[in-house]
Amino acid sequence: MKRSYGIVLFHILFYCASSLFSLFQNNSFAVEPEKYIWPIEIDGYITGNFGECRWDHFHAGLDIGTDGINGYKLFAIADGYVYRVRASATGYGKALYLKLNDGRHVVYAHMNDFSDDIKRYITAEQKKQGKYEINLYPSEDMFPVKQGDVIGYSGNSGDVAPHLHIELRDENEAPLNILTHGLKLKKTDTTAPALRNLAVKPFTPYSMVDQHFEQMIYPAEKVNDSTYRISAPIETWGQVGLKVDAFDTERNGQYILAVHTLKMFVDDRLLYTISMDSFSYGDEYHNNFFMYDRELKYTIADPLKGEYMRLFSLPGIALPMTSQAPGSGFLFCGAEEMRGEINFLTAGDHAVRIEATDANGNTSKLICTLRVSYPDIMSKAYTVARPATASALVLEPYITFYESFFTVTVRTSESPAEMPSVKINASDSTLPVLSTLVHSNNHFEYIFEPVTGKQCDYVMSVSARAADESVVKHESVFSVASIGTQGGTFVSADGEFSLSVKSNNRGFIPYVEVADIDKSAMKLPVLSTIYQFNPRGYELSSPAEITVKLNQPVPKNSVFAVFEWMGDYWRLLSTTPSPDNITATARIGHLSTFAVLADSEPPRIEFVTPSQKMPFVKMGTTVVCRVMDDGVGLSYTKLMMMVDNSSVPAEYRYTNNEFV
Repeated sequence: MKRSYGIVLFHILFYCASSLFSLFQNNSFAVEPEKYIWPIEIDGYITGNFGECRWDHFHAGLDIGTDGINGYKLFAIADGYVYRVRASATGYGKALYLKLNDGRHVVYAHMNDFSDDIKRYITAEQKKQGKYEINLYPSEDMFPVKQGDVIGYSGNSGDVAPHLHIELRDENEAPLNILTHGLKLKKTDTTAPALRNLAVKPFTPYSMVDQHFEQMIYPAEKVNDSTYRISAPIETWGQVGLKVDAFDTERNGQYILAVHTLKMFVDDRLLYTISMDSFSYGDEYHNNFFMYDRELKYTIADPLKGEYMRLFSLPGIALPMTSQAPGSGFLFCGAEEMRGEINFLTAGDHAVRIEATDANGNTSKLICTLRVSYPDIMSKAYTVARPATASALVLEPYITFYESFFTVTVRTSESPAEMPSVKINASDSTLPVLSTLVHSNNHFEYIFEPVTGKQCDYVMSVSARAADESVVKHESVFSVASIGTQGGTFVSADGEFSLSVKSNNRGFIPYVEVADIDKSAMKLPVLSTIYQFNPRGYELSSPAEITVKLNQPVPKNSVFAVFEWMGDYWRLLSTTPSPDNITATARIGHLSTFAVLADSEPPRIEFVTPSQKMPFVKMGTTVVCRVMDDGVGLSYTKLMMMVDNSSVPAEYRYTNNEFV
């Protein structure tokens, strides 16, 4: 029976979850001649490009911004046919997949709509299945396309900002850099990449950079539009690796983009190359932070924060986008025990040149000098003319952890008669002192490596002799875990935080600190201590498991889970609490800041059409409501709309939280 007006019962059902890159062996890279047309009716501007570092993956396509406007025509870049059509509230949103006559595939993502014939096809299937989320594979002869055909319209489905994400893939679905494989920018790009900062990291207990065990960062001076330099020589010793803050920009400089190629030369010898040409959708896709440095991208303070790319390969993670001389990009500076290494640098000055090139061939360079010299601090002897008396001598020891070793720093109130003695005993052994550094007559540093592969308690005994031959002593107990390549476990001193690693490509020392985060401004109740897990930003070669113990009662009618602090918001990791509400567990791929948070508030629903003011609507009116959540977030794929107890397709739109 037809009705022009009526009262319709609406139910919103929802659930809340409260090749990598090609190898380059010479100084040039191959770019395919232009064979594809521009995919959108406007010039647009590049907001993201191939190989760019995203939160948990390499960016696989080219993003063309549309100035906040939806609805621009999208064109087939070459002859072919539609082989896949997809609609989703998340990910690529409305997406179209073409197979081209040259064997490659191309993906158009975040579309606002499809061409009329494709729209009729997908709408019919959505109504038939009673849901919006759909993934279809039409036959080869159903939707053939010619180069230049309109296949749909740009939008922001599955995302917030309107733009076209276009992605070129080879016949095996491996993404290709479209700007080096047949597509040219609409407007000429003459801007060379920027090389803003250089980080130099020491890797062993015998390695230092400018007399420090810590990674050091050096801002680069811009000489001209394509040349950057660090004027003062950088003193290095032992095994070190370089990381460069390198990025490209689109023509107005608003967006930070990935460079296409990075090369590291030492004394004019090419030792390492990164080339953003292609990768596969396997582990390589998610291993972006084995190339980019997570800590230097997200957690350090401005202006040193940036897009740092490692010019060396971490052990066991030789990504195929890199090409390097033997030595994996590491530099072995001066130490005799390293003389057999391929990239051994003798004492003296060595010229470093780092070149960055974009997909249009614009090139810039950063030049600096590594000065290989034995650190004075390692050879400095301790002498004192007037040692302190026992009554005036106070010992202040403290421990500093690095990735694979730790140091004991001893400060004294006055100068002792001789260097203090530091002994560290485990249950069945005494740790040897690897090296001793004399910073001053009342500042000393001792280097140790822990017992590998286990966590144990150590007894530290520090003593110093005064002028009258009396001895001042300090004794304490501390715990250190050393995770080896075979894995291991770590438990915090308070017993409320644990880490379990099954295997890893390199050893490290985990430790935790209580994070300095203001809980009062948080929307969700915090049920545990907030732990900063160190070494901060450390990448694990395989997922590990953390367990966090609750120290607050669980609010009534709430769920709780492990979250990661992202600097200005909490990111949900897991919703697998223990049955007894004592702990929560999550899988992690890197070390960061973690806590258990609770969510007791259900999502909110606000009807826009129909509404309380206008409950009667015409037949054919689009039903619109807003669905929002301040807690762990919505499970977008489980949102459901029902009309008169029948499921109907409805799309969730991020921009204004609308369910339509």
